[in-house]
Amino acid sequence: MADLIIGTDITTFLGISNPTAIQTALAGALAPAIHDAVQNWCDRTFEVPDSDYEELVDGRGTDVIMIRHYPIVSIEEINYYDAINDVETLVQSTDYMSDDANSREWDIGQIRMHGCGVWARGRNNIKVEYKGGYATDNIPKDIILACKIWASIIFNEVDKELFGMPQSQIADQSLSFVNPEEMPTRVLGLLKKYRRVDIR
Repeated sequence: MADLIIGTDITTFLGISNPTAIQTALAGALAPAIHDAVQNWCDRTFEVPDSDYEELVDGRGTDVIMIRHYPIVSIEEINYYDAINDVETLVQSTDYMSDDANSREWDIGQIRMHGCGVWARGRNNIKVEYKGGYATDNIPKDIILACKIWASIIFNEVDKELFGMPQSQIADQSLSFVNPEEMPTRVLGLLKKYRRVDIR
């Protein structure tokens, strides 16, 4: 899967048309680091992978469960251990709501039981096999913008400090500045709606 941004996205965003070798190396090191930090902070992967996810989910006695990688593209299978620990394979539109029935819920990673049913309480008692995430060319623009803003702020902070440093050391030095606990307020504002929230 591709990174959310690449080095040239950072230098272009900063208006640097002819970056130095050090600037190119710095941007190239920051891009994948920002990618990882953003996805870790949001607690999800944004791009749809080639293979299905297999995810174990806790039932909480409510009618909704939430999976990690959304929007849900398709659900291959849900195996469910009910209140008396019998396993069954659920049927879409009969046992749980389909995308056609309520697409907004799939968009935010929620799977709702059909009718008045609830997911029985249990630890990892629901196994969901599904595809989820965004197509490579359809990552929300505010996610990409957040990555560029955060990367450009760090770039400007460390560019002068790296002057004269061997390129082999730039990656290690620059990555020390990528700390989610110090994520700028504007970046947080753009990303917060994409952060995975566990339903209790």
